[in-house]
Amino acid sequence: DDLALEQPSTQSVAKLLGSMGLQGRKILLVSSRDDANLLKSCQNIQALHLRRARELHAYEVMWSEVLVIEKSALATLEEVHGK
Repeated sequence: DDLALEQPSTQSVAKLLGSMGLQGRKILLVSSRDDANLLKSCQNIQALHLRRARELHAYEVMWSEVLVIEKSALATLEEVHGK
């Protein structure tokens, strides 16, 4: 599903990633939209990169150890890069 934050909260994003067992990993979070709250929430988490699906580059995928892709971003990736 998509991450929806009513307000910026680094702690909420860190807690979510922790619950997924991703602490200490290089994470690429792919979103389908510009979301100021999500951007602000991710900025202070080391080794977490947030990218819009339309702006995703191969280097970023290769850099990451883990890809976290929002459901709507997956549809955007299919649209932009094919199935």
